[in-house]
This record gives sequence, C-alpha cells and structure tokens, in this order.
Amino acid sequence: MTMTGKEFVAHVAATIEPLFRASEIQTQAYFRNQPDLDEAIFHFKRRMFNERMNIVEISKTLAAMPASADPTQLKLLAKQVLDEAKHYDMVKNVIEYLSGEAFSDQELEAEFAWQMDEKNVKAKGASLFEEIGGHEDELMAAVYQFVAEGRAGRVWNAMATSIADPIVSRTYAKIAKDETFHSHIGARTLERLAVTEEAQARVLAVIPQMTERMYWINCMGTEATREAAALVEGAYGHDLGEDKMSEMGKTWFEPKGELVDWVPTPRGQFEQEESAVDNFAQ
Repeated sequence: MTMTGKEFVAHVAATIEPLFRASEIQTQAYFRNQPDLDEAIFHFKRRMFNERMNIVEISKTLAAMPASADPTQLKLLAKQVLDEAKHYDMVKNVIEYLSGEAFSDQELEAEFAWQMDEKNVKAKGASLFEEIGGHEDELMAAVYQFVAEGRAGRVWNAMATSIADPIVSRTYAKIAKDETFHSHIGARTLERLAVTEEAQARVLAVIPQMTERMYWINCMGTEATREAAALVEGAYGHDLGEDKMSEMGKTWFEPKGELVDWVPTPRGQFEQEESAVDNFAQ
C-alpha cells in the first residue's frame, strides 16, 4: 500500500535513525577520548571543505531549477547556500582560533586541491550528492538533503556537546541547528514528490547505499565503536565485522581512559571580523 508523502517521510526518518545515532556515538567517542590538537584541526579541515562542496552542489541545483519552480523552494535553497557559505567561514575561524595561524590564500588553494583529490573527496558526505544523481533528479536531491543534512545536524551537535570550549561549542551548535533546518527542506520536497509507489521504491532502494557510505565516512573520520557498528549492522545488514574493519584500515575503539568532554588548548585568539554577514544571524 502506497503511503502518503507525510507518512513516507516519517518512515524514512525511522529507517535512518540508527545511522544518526551511530554517527553521534562515534563522534562523541572521538572527542571525549582527548584527540591531539593537530589531529582535531585536520579533522575540522575535512569538515570545512565539505561545507565548501555543499555551497557548489546546492548552487548547481538551484541554478538548474525551471522558471516554474516553487518560489518558496527557491528561497529555501538560496538560504541554504548562504548558510553553507557561513559554515565554511565559521569552521575556518575555529581552525584559525585553535591553530593560532590565519590561512593564507596559498594554503587555502593547496588544501582545497588536496581535499578535492579523487582519493580524498570520497571521505566527504557531499560526494554522495553526485553519486546518487542529485543533479539530475529532484527526488534524489531531496532524499540526499533529508538524510545527509539530518545526519550532519546530529554530528555537529555531537561535537558541540563533547567539546568543552565556548567558542567551538557555540559555533558548532549553530551549524547543527542550520543543518537540521536544511534537512527539513529535504523533507518538505520528499513529502511532495514521494507520493507514488514507484517514487517511494526508488528512495528506499538508494537508502542502503547512503547508510553504508555515511557510516564509513563517519567511521573513517572518528572512531569505530562496537556499539555503533551493532546499531548499523542490525538495522541495515551491512558487513561491519573484523575483516571489513581491517579492509577499511580501522581498528575497534579503545579509550585512553575516562571519556570526558575535550578541552582544547587554543593557540590563538578568537576575533570576530567586521563583516557584511553575521554568521550567527538567523
């Protein structure tokens, strides 16, 4: 029996919840295990350029929309592009605050080239947008937005609640709130489009690909916990056993000691630059 659009969105939300919870668990384990500052900065650079990728991918979608497109949808996607640009700047500011060094233009260009290299770009969630055909297919763009942005909101919040630095925590909590809003844009589109048996089947067919890729994207950047693996394996049947972990170059998480919120020792000062755009504004 075909579900209504609203019922189907609720069904997808329940389906992807184990992935979201697993991503939270592994992200919090990484930070509460007291990472080295430079290692954490490397981690944040990957996230910074993922936001840069999102600017491009959502902009392409926006530019390709027909003249008959819903004006509300145009406004929502335009807001998301601005939000992603804010996030890129916000994470850049956090990295400079923690490292004590401002990025030079040359460093940004070199870092961007490395991050976008074929062997590195797959470690970013934004790479999934193209993989599932988000550019050509509004339905796939919607499911990506609902799932990927929803998971991003949970991951940013997991960082905000496991890093005991007021600058970093406040910044990442703001990003988490925005990403959750972006997921709601995807839900709105999915509710409108996924109203036939064929459309619903197409969405459900791509979910396993997304959950597996997103699990490994999270796992490779954080920690592989047995608790998270059990959630994902039980919900989706993905192979997350010892052999697969070894193949992916991961070992099971072993805490260094008691897991407590990470308190980094920044090497710089946080300076809010005068800007035409307030990164924290709604």
